[in-house]
Amino acid sequence: MPVNPETFIISWILPINNKQYKIQLEQAFVTNEIHIRVDEKEVYEHLCDVTNYFRPPDRNYFKIDGIQCCVIIEEPSFGVYKHSLVVGGKAFREIKEEHYTKYDTWKPVISGKEYLVVMEKHAMNTWVDGNQIDLSRQFTDHGTVAIFHLNGTPCKILTECIIGGASGMKHSFFVNNNTEVSLFEDSGEVEFTMDTNTVIEGRKKETKNNWKKIWKRNR
Repeated sequence: MPVNPETFIISWILPINNKQYKIQLEQAFVTNEIHIRVDEKEVYEHLCDVTNYFRPPDRNYFKIDGIQCCVIIEEPSFGVYKHSLVVGGKAFREIKEEHYTKYDTWKPVISGKEYLVVMEKHAMNTWVDGNQIDLSRQFTDHGTVAIFHLNGTPCKILTECIIGGASGMKHSFFVNNNTEVSLFEDSGEVEFTMDTNTVIEGRKKETKNNWKKIWKRNR
């Protein structure tokens, strides 16, 4: 993907249907050409013309797994753009909260490959890379253990009952029986605000400095 000081790229990690999708939006703020990619595949393109030059579309629609998604672009003040994502009529923030309230997610790396493991917290149904898997369960003094294999490597999810102020169920993921994998937490932004005026000012200074250098060389 090209790196251009007059282009910015923002991204969201969208959890949907027990999978994760990386959504990237690339916007050239001088021409307002827009490209949207899902897992590196382009799904939307807006090319400027004389009728919309300098005016980005405020609604940019595309679909993921048959679900309509929309990147909303607002310009609250000149040169300042606010980007937000809507999925199936819901704000991305709401989608994230609902998903991670219902599911636990891990991303173990085994033999150099990253897997996406998603477990429904209450029913304990489990998916690997979007496909539901069968688990064998054992009951121990520490709780319930769900056992399965990834690429021939033994894995287990330990479910413990937590009693106290934070009562509920705790799920812990282990590879090779004793190597714990941290719970995946998406700390990414849900909305983005880009002030292109600072970049424009930087470009003006750069151009001015370049002209100074040319002037000095030609003296």
